[in-house]
Amino acid sequence: MKLLYSRIIKYLYGTYNISIEKISNILTDIGLTVKDIYTITNKNKDYILNIDITPNRSDAMNHYGIARDLYAVLKFKGYEVKLIKPIEKNNICNKNIIKQNIKINLDKECKRCIRYTGISIFKEEEESTPKWLIKSLNFLGIKSINIIVDFINFVIYDFGIPIHFFYYDDKIKEIFIKHPKKNEVFFFEKKIIKNLDNNKIVIVDSKNNLLLCYNNIVNKKNIFVGSYYINNTDFIDLTKNIISKKIGDPNQTKLSLKKLYFLIKNNSQNLKFSNIFDIYPNHIYPIEIKLFYENINKIIGYEISKKNIKNILLLLKININKETNKYLLVSLPTYRLDIKREIDLIEEIIRIYGINKIKCKKNIFYQKIYNYKEENKIKKIIFEQLLGYGFKEIITYPIIEKNENSSSLNKFFKIDHVKIINSNVNNKYMRSSLLFSIANCINYNYNYNRLLIINKCIKFFEIGKIYYKKNNSFIEKTYLCISISIVKKKNILNNKKIFFYLKGVIEKIFKRTGILNYTQKIFYHPLLSKSISINYNDKSLVTLGKVKENFIKKHDIFYAEIDWKFFIKIIKKNKIVYNTLSKYPISIRDLSFLINKDIKFEILNETIKNYKNKFIQKIVIYDSYEGNNIVYNKKSYTISCIFECKENTLKNKIIDDSMNKVKLLLVNKLKAEIRKKTN
Repeated sequence: MKLLYSRIIKYLYGTYNISIEKISNILTDIGLTVKDIYTITNKNKDYILNIDITPNRSDAMNHYGIARDLYAVLKFKGYEVKLIKPIEKNNICNKNIIKQNIKINLDKECKRCIRYTGISIFKEEEESTPKWLIKSLNFLGIKSINIIVDFINFVIYDFGIPIHFFYYDDKIKEIFIKHPKKNEVFFFEKKIIKNLDNNKIVIVDSKNNLLLCYNNIVNKKNIFVGSYYINNTDFIDLTKNIISKKIGDPNQTKLSLKKLYFLIKNNSQNLKFSNIFDIYPNHIYPIEIKLFYENINKIIGYEISKKNIKNILLLLKININKETNKYLLVSLPTYRLDIKREIDLIEEIIRIYGINKIKCKKNIFYQKIYNYKEENKIKKIIFEQLLGYGFKEIITYPIIEKNENSSSLNKFFKIDHVKIINSNVNNKYMRSSLLFSIANCINYNYNYNRLLIINKCIKFFEIGKIYYKKNNSFIEKTYLCISISIVKKKNILNNKKIFFYLKGVIEKIFKRTGILNYTQKIFYHPLLSKSISINYNDKSLVTLGKVKENFIKKHDIFYAEIDWKFFIKIIKKNKIVYNTLSKYPISIRDLSFLINKDIKFEILNETIKNYKNKFIQKIVIYDSYEGNNIVYNKKSYTISCIFECKENTLKNKIIDDSMNKVKLLLVNKLKAEIRKKTN
């Protein structure tokens, strides 16, 4: 996010003797990474800071938010700085109010609109935007539109509180904020609008005319400006104009409109105002959290004095309501929506205290890593992992009834049934796959335990033996099978999700046991559809797919089987390699491209896995898409390249050069078309 340095330090007194480089390093140290600094050559030298702000820190996505964090860390470090608060107590002068505001009605059923504050602005004649404001917005990449919109954008960037606006005629005396009801009719530009998303919010007049945001309000006389706080939704806007979706602070909506009023009043003589109408039915109060001293020192691994802990909390505007020898009871400012737990508070303390000040102990205690040499230990670790994912272990009977499915399986693999002497009439063959036993168990559960699992999936795993005869020899093999079953649905996307979830479970097991260099390919299986084989050293280790419908008709089963002895053999041969952790941050770059549909995923995956670059730690395929806006014979993929160096922080030029090599690889090997970024 690009922010103006001059606007940040406007809220900080005493930073004149601190260099921009020092400020940049301090912001980066507290998690507000400054990616670039652009110098603005003007009468007064200024800078644009390109700051990488994580999505959970919406409170810092504005000039005052950055200044607030910067104040806390500078003050803690001993700098004589003062945070200059924005206008809070100043009231709008009555002589500037020429008309009462339109009335705002908030529907009782509209629970997601927590607070809505509005002011009307009346234009007597046209007026141009001040030059200083146009320049400030242009530096931030915002085009000047008109004086009202420009000041609104300016206030949003200063405080991060969402604001929108629309024009209205003199006939409108009140507006209504609500959720659209099913089949409710609305009107917009002489058109009838129906079936609006009832999870979102609309603003209408008394005749259900939609009042929407317009950027081009130059010739309009009456403009209504609303500042709001909404919970996990948006206002509907058919004009497709950009409305700020920043979360903001429910207790500062009035402040943003006051700031807008004073900015416009000091820079314009031709705009008049109404009073501010504020509706806030259910007040949001600061939440309280217990913070234990013992937990702070335990998590950080270093003892920070109680005095420093309390000082940091107060500098972050976190009030201490109660103090004992063991804990503090604190209340959080309502703009810090990212802090919900004690661990979040501990993170804030270490962020301001300085992670670089934490000294490592001479003796480091660590949990013993299994050497993975004993089969029973490996089995225990894998079973605990599967239980943690919600799977249940089953033990099934190895004797089955011969049927069409078992015969087709044996025929495909060119093996024969093992028949039992002196067996009963029905079950007289040994199973040649665990799939038959696990399917019977799933059927039984669906038939006799429907109330428990009607809305849930069944997740089973079993380690057991299979038996077959080949070339007149009796063979006995051990497999670990894992299955997920759900009531049959026609939703293809749901099936894909379960398939990849099961594949992800297998890959997690591989990662835990140190199996890394595996490949996959499409594999035909007589009882599985869209099945794949995961291979190690060109030998099949895992078979994975969805059970065909002619086998199971009432529910979908996704099934994977691991060749257990081969699996154990690989693990025992693997050597544990220890690498030191890098002191320097990682960088991630995404790349989207198009390839022909007939290129299999396995080919793309192998091409990427085999690519070596000393700066690229890993390349991950995380998205694929076919459909609208994509040529019919193409498919789109997105990959993430993770960069890391153990010697220094990587510069943009090195990363860019490496990314160009990746692009060249994709173009040469797969004839890929690199997709350009769209703004």
